Amino acid sequence: STTEAYVGTYTLIITANNFYTQTIAGFVVSADPLENEFEPITVVQELGTGDGVLRIVLTWGLNPYDLDSHLTGPIPGSSNRFHMYYGDSEPTGSNVNLDVDDVSSYGPGTTTIRNYTDGVYRYSVHNCSNINITGALEIYQSPATVRVFNNNGLIKTYTAPLATATSGDTWVVFEINVSNGTPTIVDQNTYTYVGGDEVAKK
Repeated sequence: STTEAYVGTYTLIITANNFYTQTIAGFVVSADPLENEFEPITVVQELGTGDGVLRIVLTWGLNPYDLDSHLTGPIPGSSNRFHMYYGDSEPTGSNVNLDVDDVSSYGPGTTTIRNYTDGVYRYSVHNCSNINITGALEIYQSPATVRVFNNNGLIKTYTAPLATATSGDTWVVFEINVSNGTPTIVDQNTYTYVGGDEVAKK
């Protein structure tokens, strides 16, 4: 059977065992059925025992088709840095992983940090559909959203900042500074031009 919703504006609360509760305010049901084509809603699995210390979830709209998550960070006992992205979803010695590379719109792309190493982590979103100085504008228009969860639930939400046709192709979202095992998230929320998959490797 089907249930029809009355025309109006709602707050949706989506709950499921072992998933974080997702609340969506301002959800509109129109009298015109053609306007009731809704984009997917992503719910995020909770970080259970042994799953990790941080989960980063990237979602976006229909266009561009392919936005990529990139995370760089310290490698224990080395001066080198790891680079996690679709070409290396679980870099050696990194304690991080990327679940899937969604190349057909919406996402999600989920990055999990299993354990922290002292040093600086950097999370960025690259427009792989448009590796051009205009790519950031598409990230903003998509619109791209990054949500950050720890063991207590949602702690940060980022929406792509305003961009121009010359902002670049990569959204540098945030850094995590880890000292003596204690993480501090530092907002970046800027754009840069990279031009390829060597995103923020420094």
